[in-house]
Parts: sequence; C-alpha cells; structure tokens
Amino acid sequence: MVEKIKKMVESKKKGFVSGIIVGMLVFSTLMLAYTTIVSGASPSIVYASPDNGDTFVDVWRGKGVNITVNVSDGDGDLNQVVLKWNNSGTWNTFYDSGALGGVSYHNHTVLNTNFTGSWEEYEYQICAYDTVWTNTTYSFTTEYVWGDPVMVYYNDEKNLYYPSILKNNTNDYFVAWVNWDDYDVETKHSTTGFFITSSVINAEIDTRNQGTYNTNRVAYLYSYNGKCYIAYTDDYGGSDIAYYYTKYWNGSEWVGKTKTELRSGIDGKAFGDGVYVIYYYGEWHTVIERGNDPALFWHHGSFPFSGTGVQKQNVLSAYNDYNYYPSLAIFEGKLVFVFRDTEDDLHWQTYDGVNWVDKGDIELDIGDYGCKVIKDPVNNQLVVVYGKSDGFYYRILTSPDGSWSSSHKFFTPVSGKVAKHLYVQYIDHRLTVVFSYNLRGTYDIYMISAPDYMSEAHGVLQQYNRIQFPDATPNQQHVNSSVFYFKNIDSRTITEINITFADIGSIQCESNFKLWGSTDNSSWTDLGTTDASGILGPINSGTWATGMNWGSGEIRYFKLEILDISDVPEDLHNTDESFIWEITLE
Repeated sequence: MVEKIKKMVESKKKGFVSGIIVGMLVFSTLMLAYTTIVSGASPSIVYASPDNGDTFVDVWRGKGVNITVNVSDGDGDLNQVVLKWNNSGTWNTFYDSGALGGVSYHNHTVLNTNFTGSWEEYEYQICAYDTVWTNTTYSFTTEYVWGDPVMVYYNDEKNLYYPSILKNNTNDYFVAWVNWDDYDVETKHSTTGFFITSSVINAEIDTRNQGTYNTNRVAYLYSYNGKCYIAYTDDYGGSDIAYYYTKYWNGSEWVGKTKTELRSGIDGKAFGDGVYVIYYYGEWHTVIERGNDPALFWHHGSFPFSGTGVQKQNVLSAYNDYNYYPSLAIFEGKLVFVFRDTEDDLHWQTYDGVNWVDKGDIELDIGDYGCKVIKDPVNNQLVVVYGKSDGFYYRILTSPDGSWSSSHKFFTPVSGKVAKHLYVQYIDHRLTVVFSYNLRGTYDIYMISAPDYMSEAHGVLQQYNRIQFPDATPNQQHVNSSVFYFKNIDSRTITEINITFADIGSIQCESNFKLWGSTDNSSWTDLGTTDASGILGPINSGTWATGMNWGSGEIRYFKLEILDISDVPEDLHNTDESFIWEITLE
C-alpha cells in the first residue's frame, strides 16, 4: 500500500500544487486508516505455564507453583500485565508489572505461594492492558504432593516385609507386616495414626509352624462388620494343603482365629504379598496368590475365604514365580484388578459382575517391588502405585473404560538402598503408602503420604532429619546429633509443640534424650529431657524462641543430645536419614 501511495505522489510531482495537496491528503487518510487497524490489536498470550487444563503440575513442596507468562502486543502499546488467582471466588492479585510504558511483549515468572495443594485444581487469570483490559482464565491440577518417608516401625535385627495399613471406622489405625526372619505376623495399633510412639501389639499374631516347609507369610488387614481383621497363611506341617487364617481386633487384642483351606493337592505354599479382599455386588471377593503353581485364585462368597466358588484367575505363563501383589478397587460400577503378572509386567483387568475383561499391561518389567491400586474418592479416580528398581511411581485412571496416565515418580531410595513391597490405602483424605526399606541395614517399615501428614495437617515443612552421631564411642555421654529444622508454612502462629522420640537401636530414649532449640542455629536454649515414655513437651514459644511465637514462614532449629549412648558401636546409623521422632502441634 505504501509503495502504491509513493507512486501516486510521484505522478503528481509535475502537476499543480493542488494536486500535490490532494495526494498528501490521500496519503494521510490512507495511513490514518492503516494505523487505526493496527492499534486495534489486543494483547495475546504467547506462552503460559501451567497451560489451561494441565494436570500433574509440579509443586515446589511447601512453597507453591511457578507461573510463567509471555504476553505479546502487535502494536507495541502493552502497558500493564497483572496475574490473579481465584481465592474462593474472589480474584486476588499475586503479580503486577506496574506501568510498562508501551512495549511489544512482557515475560515474567512468579511463584504463587497459595498453590501448594495435593491434586488440587486452581485457577489463575492473565490480565493484559493496552487501551482496554484483556483477561484470560486458566485452570490446572497439581500433582499428588508426597511427603518424606516416615519410619513406622524398626527392628535392627530382623527384616520386616509385606506391610499393609488400615484405618477402621472406629478411628483405630493398624499396620501389619511379616517378620521375615522368624515368619511371624506382627502388628501395631494406634489411635492417632502416628505409629512410632505405640508399642507392638501382639508382636506374634501367630508364629510359624515348625513344619517341613518354610512358609512365606502374608499379613493383610481389612474391615468386616465394623471390625479390623487380619489374614495370614501357613502350611502347618508342610502338607500339600495351604490354609488362610483370620483374627479380628476386639479393642485390646487379636482374637477369633479361623482356618480356611486354600488349596490342596498342589504344593501348598502361599507366597509373599498375595491376598486382597473387597465387597462387591453383594459378595466378598478375595484374590489369593498361590506360589509354585503359579496362580492367582478368585474366591467369592458370603464371607472372605469361605466362598465355595474358586476360579483360577488368568495367569499368563507358567514358570515358577510368585509375588503378584494383587489388589482390587471398585470404580464406576466395575471391579478393577491390578497385579504383577508372571511376565513381570504391571497388568490390569476389569469385572462387571459377570465377565472378566483383560485390559493388558500398564507398564512393562516392574520387578518384585510391589504394586497396589486404590480409589481416591475425593477426586473420583483410581491411583495405582508401583515400585521399580529406581524407586516408586504412580499413575491415575479416570474411567474403567479408559487408559492409565503417564507415570510419575514420587520416591527415590538412598543410593545403595532398596525400597520394596509397597502398599497403599486412602486414609485421612490422603494416599498413604507403607513399604519395606533397608535404610538402616535391615528392612524396616516406612510410610509416605500425599499430602504429607506433617506439612498439610500441621503447617510444618520438614527440612532435614538426618540423625548422625559424630565419632561416638561405646558408653560415651553427651553426644549431639546433627541439627534438624522446620519451617512454619501455615498461616497461623504456632505457640506450642510436642515431640515424642523412640529408641534408636539399643540406645534407649527413656530420660536419655535432651533437646535444644534455636532461632538462628547459633545460640541454643535447653528445651528439656525426655520422660520415661520418650515424650518431650509441651514446649511453649517462650522457651524455644526467647519469648517470640513461631510465626508463618519462620524456621526453628533443633538439636538432639544423647545423654548416654550406651554400649553400641560408634558407627551406629551414621547414614540414617529416617525419622526417629514425631511432631504434633497444639
């Protein structure tokens, strides 16, 4: 257009002055029209992260989500960019560029500290101003935000395998496992959910029968008629008959032992993590693993393990293997069955009350680390957790007729250590995973949850939990551990804490642990010594912070002193990064 105008003006150079004036007026008019068209361009969003509809958005745990925007304006008069988030129906600003003076684009990344939730949907708005405001709304869903591994129970002399966990409708918490060295079934019970402080209840629910075979036990917890039941196995004498046994918790102990024949005529062992029970379509459906056959059997009947119908459930090949880690979940009217198949793959099937449908593999070559599926009722989706050689992963399923999401890693064991036999339940509005982990040498029971009990429920972000004894010799006194510290990530002020310790191997915590507190990791205040129960507290704000409350965003440092290390080798737990305590807030 400009070239055309130029030519038109050139053609008038030798004409009358009035012609030149006309040409100039035409040129001005055309340019005015052209300029008006450009100035009407609205700002556009070239890039936004998270994008609209994104899921599994990364959360900087305890801090929030990074929001990145790139806003462009074709006519270069972009003057302001504002970012807002939807705070329960009200749009609040979390970034304002201020006056930009008329630019072609604006890039910025800002941390929104409100976006910390685990699998939570958030909305934010990009507001750009040139001559008018242009507002665009985005929504996204955060990932499941997992906490740190917390020790549930340890035994420095035994290996603890195949844990399961349950919260009954009586608000009692139970965790069970197999003592692999003795083949005993052991449990712990708690009314608070923090298992570290409760003693082992009936450490030997049942001891292994001293028969011909060593039986690989199962410890599986489930609810029936308002009671917590535990199922376990034994061959009782090495015959070709395997039995499942059950007991229930009467409020103070495990009672009511029953015995059900699992299978006869074939090598009777029942291996590993091999049972799962669920109530579906008026019947109890029980999947039971049989080792050395190999097979998964499906029982259904009026009570777990008592059904007369037994069907062999879709084993893909027949070499000697075990540890299928079967699990069942009800989703949109169908029973979803997930297990590790004999080809070492994570596999799934569905059942509609009449027919089983094989759905194929979810992931190949997961190894003998465990897998379990559970329903997240709040977000109405299934979550499968599974282990591999390098750590733990999860995927989600939003329809039984759909496909699983991509995998997302949520835990990596310490280099040279192994975590396995993971098991998941939905407890206290969170996913709770228990597993075996040889962080301390032998395999102990640990727990991870999403969201983390500590950061979500109490507003405390754990920063460091390494307990290490510097060059301690046997019977040495006044041995300080490494410093650990916490940050208050809640909106409230913390005025009191209670800390409970557990024994560290052969080091007894009874009146033996002293805690020091500091606000700056330099000047320390004596916070007291554990009592006969290992409890230290309550500690009020006047002692740990020299009169100051523990405000939001502030850090408090703690240092543990062992008054008498007792007769233990100097290298005890010199690489231990596990919890040996718990913290609750008042």
